[in-house]
Parts: sequence; C-alpha cells; structure tokens
Amino acid sequence: MEKLLHNKNILTIVLTILAFLAGTFFGQEVFVKQYIEPYIPEIVEQVQNQQKKSQTEPTSQEFYSIVRIADGDTFTIDKNNEDVTFRLLGIDTPEKSGPFTEKECYGVEATRTLTDLLEGQEVRYETDDLSGELDRYGRVLAYIYLEDGTFVNAELVKRGAARIYEKNTTHKQYESLKNLEDEARTSEVGLWSVCKV
Repeated sequence: MEKLLHNKNILTIVLTILAFLAGTFFGQEVFVKQYIEPYIPEIVEQVQNQQKKSQTEPTSQEFYSIVRIADGDTFTIDKNNEDVTFRLLGIDTPEKSGPFTEKECYGVEATRTLTDLLEGQEVRYETDDLSGELDRYGRVLAYIYLEDGTFVNAELVKRGAARIYEKNTTHKQYESLKNLEDEARTSEVGLWSVCKV
C-alpha cells in the first residue's frame, strides 16, 4: 500500500510539472500562476520527504526469528509479534507428504536441509519488484539471508535440495540460480543423484 501511495505521489508530481511546462510553453501564464505555482513548494517538499524516508528505512536489514518451517521452501517468521509466512523466491523444493500434497522424491530431505539452515537462526528478507511481493496463497515471495550473509535460496539449489521454479522466471536472481542448478545437476548433488527429474 505504501508503495502504491508513493507511486501516486510521483505520478502527481510528474503531471503537475508537465502541466506547468505545457502552460508556460503555450502562453497560458494566468492558468499556471493561479493553479500550478502555489503548489510547487508543497510538491518539492513531498519529494524531499520521500527521499529522506527511503534513505532512513532499513527495511531489508532487520533480522527476524523463525517460528516454524512448513517444508523445503516455506516457513514463518515472527515480525513484530505477527506471524508472516514466506515462500522462497525463484526456487521449488519437492513436496513432503501433507494434507494437500503427495510425497515427492527428496521432499523430506529438502525440508531437513532448510531446517538445518534456519534452525536457531535469524533471517532478513528482500522482495523483488519484478516478481511481485505475494503469491496466490498470500505468502511473501522473498530472497532470504542469514546473519552471516548466506543466501538461503541459492544454498538450497547448491545442495541439490531445490530446483529453479520455472513458472516464475521473472526475477533478478533467475540467471544466477539457474547457473547453480546446472552445477548441482552436473555434479549429481542431492535430488539430482537419486530422483528421476
């Protein structure tokens, strides 16, 4: 919502400046002086405030504790006393058995790999503007990092616990994750050594 408001503010600024330029260019000075000029200081102040706000907000630098791990690519954090569920962006792990899923080859091992990475850790996350912030189940799509800098999404692919999620290739890390998948497949690591993929 905040991003949407920010985009509306930018659009208002751009339209106002265009109207100002058009009015000046076509000689409609009275219109410009009466309806545009009085709002220019307010617009400039809004832009400056937005810039200051974006420079001071450490959104992706905060670390959060893990509440539970659902499977190899889904888990929940405690964000300011609220449970927020994440789906690791760009990757897909085999399913373990559940009420709505059938067990797939390497599903249990993938869940164990994510558990080994996250247990007792705190994480920070980054979303990707190209892919959107939420999936159809309302989970936050994100890149996850540990305090030591480990990129969890990539680590799962490296260990052969995850594949590239081919239904969503529109994100910034696609190429690097694809390269890691190729290396894991060639080396027959993890699921590539035991599953028919």
